[in-house]
Amino acid sequence: MLLLAVMGMTAQPHYKIIDYEKLNNQVTTVNRIVRDVHGMMWFSSDDGLYRYDGYDFVNFKSRSGDGVNMPSNRISNMYASSEGGIWCLLSGRPFLFDTRTCRYMDVLSDFERQQNRTYHIRKMRVLSCGTTWLFDEDGTILVLEDVRPSKSIHQIAAGEGPDNVTVVCDSLERSWVLTPKHTYLYKEGEKVRSEKVRSEKGRRGLTRFDQTFRRIIVSGTHVWLMNDNGQIAKYDERQQRPVAWHHEALQGAVVSMSMLRDGTIALSTDAQLLLSSPDGKRVRQTSVTWPVQKIMEDGKDRLWLLAKDGSLSVADSDCRQISRMEGVRPGDKCDVMSDLHGTVWIFTGSGDTYYALADNPAHPVRYTDDDMHVNITNTIADGQGGYWFIHHNHAYRLTFESPHYRHLPLHEQGQVRCVVGDAEGRLLVGSRYDETVTLFTANGERLGWLGRDGHIRQTWTPFGAAVYCGHLASDGTLWLGTKKDGLLRLRPLGSSTYEISQYSKENSDLTDNEIYDIEEDAKHRLWIATHMGGLCCITDSRAALPQFATPDNQLTGWKSDRNTSMRALLVTKVSHPLGVA
Repeated sequence: MLLLAVMGMTAQPHYKIIDYEKLNNQVTTVNRIVRDVHGMMWFSSDDGLYRYDGYDFVNFKSRSGDGVNMPSNRISNMYASSEGGIWCLLSGRPFLFDTRTCRYMDVLSDFERQQNRTYHIRKMRVLSCGTTWLFDEDGTILVLEDVRPSKSIHQIAAGEGPDNVTVVCDSLERSWVLTPKHTYLYKEGEKVRSEKVRSEKGRRGLTRFDQTFRRIIVSGTHVWLMNDNGQIAKYDERQQRPVAWHHEALQGAVVSMSMLRDGTIALSTDAQLLLSSPDGKRVRQTSVTWPVQKIMEDGKDRLWLLAKDGSLSVADSDCRQISRMEGVRPGDKCDVMSDLHGTVWIFTGSGDTYYALADNPAHPVRYTDDDMHVNITNTIADGQGGYWFIHHNHAYRLTFESPHYRHLPLHEQGQVRCVVGDAEGRLLVGSRYDETVTLFTANGERLGWLGRDGHIRQTWTPFGAAVYCGHLASDGTLWLGTKKDGLLRLRPLGSSTYEISQYSKENSDLTDNEIYDIEEDAKHRLWIATHMGGLCCITDSRAALPQFATPDNQLTGWKSDRNTSMRALLVTKVSHPLGVA
């Protein structure tokens, strides 16, 4: 494990990959990764579901006697429900995992009894507007509402086929379903407008168009569609149907259609690239004269163009100034992303990685690291600056490091969970697995390891507690929260020793021994966020013998949250603590 320190030099930037071969200390095959509406990361595997909350993996299986006849725990596909649940597809059957009750539900069983048939679901599509679509192998299309999944299932169409299907949600929370035979527009409870389906029983809320499309983009209130011949249409709300769109600047059939972050529609032909406003009324020609199969954006509003022949170019937002990337041959696959330090990373289908520094984007450099043999594709952002992906059925997490950092070595079994400064200007780094606290100067020079007796030693020494958080109080006292050893108070006694006091559930009124955050307010109260004990407080952090206020004594109004897991605290200017559970 390596710690990074900010330095004045500029070197090759780095990314770090962690191979999670074991989830919850169990080797398993990972099939899919999703992030739910609460920010949790979920992993479907051959051994059930795993949830990662940023700290630990938790495994959820279906077991005999739970009332759900799951054929196995080998979950091939998984989708995040708009209501917070997790859809699992295994052996052609969808099951919904309720994250509140931690139980699986067979949503199709009642509907199958009503229909007197069995479904074999080939594909699922879950939309943010609250509908989930099921595609049976015989071409039957089912739809349900996420708020009441088992009671809202009904059939939309039959004989469509499960392959080459696209489903999206528009700004009016309508679902668009594109199949090789028809185009469907659906909204629960909306009046049926199509004459062809108005008289059909059970089709309320559905409009079917005989036009077929293979690509759909929703830009604000505008819906763009492209058919197999490269012709473009827009949905006309007045006429309530797709209407052909054309512009005098457009020459030839469109080979690709995509949308930029600002809603601009990019249309590429074999000899041009056009940029259109979402309403299709303002069209700009660019300097691109070759077919583009994919457009990617970085954090500086630059466009990265992957051509049909596999070459890569970078352009300004209007595609007026364009530079071809000499020596970079991504092939038919390419992903471009920006890290928090302004570096642009180019991950190619061949497995090669390139980076372009913020001040020189037109000249990417091939990333060299002999230890990297992972093909990075189909990444899932975790909301914390990192990305998850799957390679050879292992889960990997990708994070980026600044070119202005250099590495400071920790013990090889370390996993950094906390970095906090003390009153002497030293940095204390707590790591989890080896339960150490390493001390560094502000310039990155290692001073030694802190022992549980408070002495700093020059040889590797375990601290004996996994430190999860820390806070330097206004009187110079350092407070550390641990994984299972409660709260520690460190008072410096010279340059190489601390006086350490421990407070736990066993010897004080602390509500839980697992602590996630510590903050001090203007009245010198120390607020403590715990894993299963809610919020508690030391009424005066300067006192020689700390007194704890808890939901059962002085913290009025917090009794209902006494067992809540508090993850983070924020103290406002008026000294009111805000907790995130």
